[in-house]
This record gives sequence, C-alpha cells and structure tokens, in this order.
Amino acid sequence: MGSEDLRQRSNFRLPALVGFGVGAALLAWFIVRCLRSPEPLLDLQLFRNREFSAGIIAALGSTFAMVAALLLIAQWMQLVDGASPVEAGIRLFPVAIAGAVASLTAPPLARVIGARAVLAGGVGLAGIGMLAVGLQPGQLNSTTVLIALALVGAGTGSLAIGSAMIMQGSPEEKAGNAGALEETSYELGAVLGVAILGSISALLYRSEFTASGLLDGLKPELADQSRESLGAAMAIAADLGLPDLAQGAGIAFTHALQVTGLVGGGLMLAVAAVVFLIAPKGTTLTGSH
Repeated sequence: MGSEDLRQRSNFRLPALVGFGVGAALLAWFIVRCLRSPEPLLDLQLFRNREFSAGIIAALGSTFAMVAALLLIAQWMQLVDGASPVEAGIRLFPVAIAGAVASLTAPPLARVIGARAVLAGGVGLAGIGMLAVGLQPGQLNSTTVLIALALVGAGTGSLAIGSAMIMQGSPEEKAGNAGALEETSYELGAVLGVAILGSISALLYRSEFTASGLLDGLKPELADQSRESLGAAMAIAADLGLPDLAQGAGIAFTHALQVTGLVGGGLMLAVAAVVFLIAPKGTTLTGSH
C-alpha cells in the first residue's frame, strides 16, 4: 500500500514539474525578448534605477505578506476560533484601518526620516506582525491575531512611498511601463504569498494531523478529506460527532499557522533589508509623473 501511494504521488508530481519547467522556460524567453526588443511590452531596463527597483520589491513583499496572512487568519478565525463570516470580516478591519492611517502618515514621515527608512520600515513592520503570530507563547488568541493584522496593515501603508519612488525612478515617457510593472508586482506578490505560505501551512497541518493518530479510526476517504482540508475535517467531525477530531484539526492548523507566520515574517524582514540596501541613501520624494 505504501509503494502504491508513493507511485500515485509521483504520477501527480510529474505534470506539476513539467508545467513548472514549461512556465519557467516561457518566462525566460519573455524576459530575453523584452530586453532585446526596441519597444518591449514591459521595459525591464527600468530595473537599472535603484529607486524603481526598491519600490517594486517593497510592493511585491508587502502583498506577499498581507494576502497570505488574510487568507490563513480568516480561516483560523472561522474554523478554529468559532467566528461567523460577518464576525471574521469585522475582525479584519484593523488591516484596512491601519493601512489607511499609515498611507496618510507615510509621506510626511518620509520628509522627516527619509523615504528609504519609511519604505523599508513598513515592510519590516509587516514582517514583525507575522512573527507575532508565530511567537505567541501558549495558545494563539484573538488579541495577538488582531495586533498582528494591525501591524501588517500598517506595513502596507508604506506602499504609498513605494509607488511614488517607482514613478519618480522612471522616465516620464515610460510611466505606463512603470505602472504596469507595479501592478504586476502586486499580483505576483499575492500569488507567491498564497502559493508559498499557503503550501507551507497545508504541509505542516497535514503532517501534524496525520501524526496525531486521530484519523486512524476513520474511513480512508474521510481521513484523506480531513487531512487535505481543515474545513472538511471540521465538517466530518460535526457529522460524526467527534469533538476530539475537530479539536485535533484546530490545533494542527493553529500550529501550522504559527510556523508559517515565522517563515513569512523572516522573509519579510529579509525583503525589508534588501529594500533598505537598494534604495539610494537620501532619497526624497520631489513629485512623480
């Protein structure tokens, strides 16, 4: 049975690897074409400007943290902490409120301590927010989650500075290309955040939940469903009247969320350091196109 399971996993893995290889080859071809074309679809030569590059990296890194954090924490609120969809939505308000306040205070703060410090500090603040989830001693609680969300939201407020640096670091005739690359960085950051952090969380949840032994008494198909999805595990536990199964699934998901917070927070701090090193010292926002 073990060898058959490994064979099935290999059969599923091969198409994914082939797809990844094809995608990487197409991306490489697209980059080479853009670099060689006199009128490229995306002018990658813009990355030679350090202000532009720092803004793009900050935009990508901030959305990487925020989208993945919202996805995982929203699941935790509803399926583990017992909040209704409406309650979970209300609890996510700190992200929007902190982001709005930070975006308003970022420009005047940049004039005092410099745009580079504000931009890198904002990304670092989002990273600290994610680390707060992972470093919570004992059982994870709503207060820690709300504080973490507020920090992530405040960190994304620095994107106002990043956007200004992107446009300031590009020629006026390339403003369209600069805006397109900025929007692409937002989308790519969101996709990478969900793919990387979401996959890490899913793997950790599956591993701990399987090791707990709570799935041993279930039918194989129900065990597989519970192992693959927290929502499915909670639904199966409710249908079968197995509170221990629901509790075990919640604990496994919480631990996975915390470890993912540590990984994501560490990556965000690394991005903040890169942004600080790339952005020119003494960068000022004198206006944009």
